[in-house]
Amino acid sequence: SGLMHVAAALDRPLVALYGPSSPDFTPPLSHKARVIRLITGYHKVRKGDAAEGYHQSLIDITPERVLQELNELLAEKTEHEEA
Repeated sequence: SGLMHVAAALDRPLVALYGPSSPDFTPPLSHKARVIRLITGYHKVRKGDAAEGYHQSLIDITPERVLQELNELLAEKTEHEEA
């Protein structure tokens, strides 16, 4: 998540991908950020937990979905610059 926070601090467009961790605890602090998270609720990850289910929530995020979010974000940026 470090690079996400750097991008947010530099006011760069970004798409943040979340698995079991919650964006409510460590969100990208930028109006130029989009968050993709396919699961809901709080999922505590404990030592010894099986990782398969947690990783699957990230694996299920498709490159197409990320690209869609990024394109929409960049289109918003262009609209604001033209106004």
